[in-house]
This record gives sequence, C-alpha cells and structure tokens, in this order.
Amino acid sequence: TDGSGGEHTTDARIRRCGWAAVHMGPQESQSDELQAALYGPLPGAKHTVPRAEIYAAVRVLRRTRGPVVIHTDCKQLADGFHKRDGTLKGPNGDLWTEFWSAYDEHEGPVHIIKVKAHAEAEHVEKGEITLQQLRGNHFADAFAGLGARLAALATPAVGNVENVQTVDRHTWLVQKR
Repeated sequence: TDGSGGEHTTDARIRRCGWAAVHMGPQESQSDELQAALYGPLPGAKHTVPRAEIYAAVRVLRRTRGPVVIHTDCKQLADGFHKRDGTLKGPNGDLWTEFWSAYDEHEGPVHIIKVKAHAEAEHVEKGEITLQQLRGNHFADAFAGLGARLAALATPAVGNVENVQTVDRHTWLVQKR
C-alpha cells in the first residue's frame, strides 16, 4: 500500500491525497510482476499521507478474503497495527476505527510488514528489502500519485493559494525585521 500527497504535498491548504494498493502475486513466489491495483482519491476533508496509507489498508481488508500480508512504508500504519487501543484516540482515530472494523470482519489472518521507504536497487542488494517489495512499493507509489491527481484542486483554486503563499512569504519577511 502507499499514499501520496500529490503535487502540493507540503502545503496542507491545497494538499489532496491519493491512496493505492497493489498485488504482486504470492509472497513465496517473489514475483515482481504487477497482478492488480486499486487506487483513488482520499475521501473527506482532512488530507494527510498517513491517512491515505491507513485508508489503503482499509480498502485492502474490505476487498479481500483469506490470508493477507500488507507491505507498507508507512511507520504509522505498521506501528499502529500492533497497538490497537492506542490508535483510536489519535488524530486519525476515525480511520483507525474503520480499519479495526474491517480487520474484525476480515476472513483470514492479516499481517502488516514495514518496508523501507524510497528504496532502490542497492537496498535489494544489501538485503534490506526484497525485489518484490521494492517493485510493489514503486507501483503503489505511482498509483497513489494517480489517486492524488484525481483529488487535486482545480487550477484556479491552486492559483489563489499560490497568491496566499506569496503574501505569507512577504508577511514573514516583514515580521522578521
């Protein structure tokens, strides 16, 4: 799974996130060929990459049956999976509630494995990540980017925010005097 903040990931005012989940074939086969993909825009008004990552996991659990192994480069998702009660009161408690509901309803065991983010071939050579995990993460990243593009604001809205960013910069310069 993966999440993307899209083109404007650094500005929360115009950030619109996408999510993705890809299937690379059975883990034991180590197939590095894409088998299937799900992706789309993150619903709701609150757009953060961790929310997109959690939402992707929810979609996987709702769309599958049987044993599931989710590979993620999101520390929040991987850590949260191991501390159920601690996730419900945090900033993404609403999505964690949805995740745990999907988890409880899922038919079969679920495992979440943290993989190295922004990995490259050298990380495969060092044994830090498998080729299947690397390729899966790259595919998920690309599809999450497509999801973010589907959620992106129209150009006039972005232009208005860019004007606000310019005013922000000038205001900051005046305040620093």
